[in-house]
Amino acid sequence: MLVSYLLCVLTLATGALSKSPVYTPVAPPPGFATARNGQFIVNSGMYSFAGGQQYWLTSRATTDDVWRKTFDRYKELGVRVARVFVYGIDSTAGPSPAVYHQWSGAKLTVNYGENGLGRIDKMLAMAKQYNMKVILVLADNWGAQSGSMNTYVRNVIGAAGNYHSDFFTNAAVIKVYEQFVQAVVTRYKASPEVFAWELANEQQGDITSIDGRRARPGFTAAAMTKWIADRSAFIKRLDPHHMVSIGDMGYYNIPGHSKHTHDGKVQMDFEANLRIPTIDFGTFHLYEWFPPTKEWGLEWIKGHVDSMKKIGKPVICEEFGAAGGNNQTAIYPAWVKAMLDGGLNGVIPWQVSGVGIYKQASQKTFDDLDIYPEKTVVWSTLKNMAQVLNARRFVPR
Repeated sequence: MLVSYLLCVLTLATGALSKSPVYTPVAPPPGFATARNGQFIVNSGMYSFAGGQQYWLTSRATTDDVWRKTFDRYKELGVRVARVFVYGIDSTAGPSPAVYHQWSGAKLTVNYGENGLGRIDKMLAMAKQYNMKVILVLADNWGAQSGSMNTYVRNVIGAAGNYHSDFFTNAAVIKVYEQFVQAVVTRYKASPEVFAWELANEQQGDITSIDGRRARPGFTAAAMTKWIADRSAFIKRLDPHHMVSIGDMGYYNIPGHSKHTHDGKVQMDFEANLRIPTIDFGTFHLYEWFPPTKEWGLEWIKGHVDSMKKIGKPVICEEFGAAGGNNQTAIYPAWVKAMLDGGLNGVIPWQVSGVGIYKQASQKTFDDLDIYPEKTVVWSTLKNMAQVLNARRFVPR
């Protein structure tokens, strides 16, 4: 019988594990996605997917027309799984109108209203209507919006919250994060439209290169792996049927390596984290400034394909992008071919756009990373990719 995993023995103190989890197999409810033998499974059949994401939707969309146009665009592209951010994202357009986290000092109140989790209610209803599933992302590594790690740290710890990595180690911060996670997971744990829970978007211990927020001295990749193990186990206790992923960029931990994506200085360890029993599949992100070459991107894809085969769990590329239509035209066909040939279980480009999605005006795109039909070669490449992925009944290994 196809199985997901039930977390049977968990002892939690302020959300942390005091002993290793023990699992007993249980049958997943009908329509739920699970992982088995390196594949995704839905209703006893292998499930791979092309995905889509559009942060504007749950953060800034103001009319039903924007929602409809976005899902129509997803359908046109062949999207089976949409990645969804359960937090408002500030931008050059101003603070996010959506507020999922309502802060009063260190106290967090979850907003269940129309401009909070009501947006996720709508997202899941739309996904059901369009026969899609969603990955729900539960926090953000970046910025200072209400659901970012920096906001948790600054609000809960106060003036002493100078280290980004305190999000992963401070018991009071962890407790408030788990408060939000519990509210979201328990609200939607019966929904087959939920593909998976994602702990956060692109978590890292040290983000000095972006906004000066560094890791506390002594914070290690092992400490990050413990946080991932403990938080994923917490979710499995709340909801044993849905999958859990990390949401990370796929950085490795090889001290002394010449590339910043491999040297471990942001305290991420892709292979160690993928081996955690309560993590069901791996994620990585790919952008042409990682450094900026098509060839390096092919190496990055191959590295994660190799890790996937070594560890035996599904892996998806859940963000990839290159700035500008000409750059995308030159790069995407090769990257997509490598992902398909390597047997990745899912691929999600950044990000679907078009007239009427960002604004009720003629604005077609928010930035040069966006994809839309007028980028004809790129759009055709991604549509063909979706046809291949969505039709697969096995993944080559």
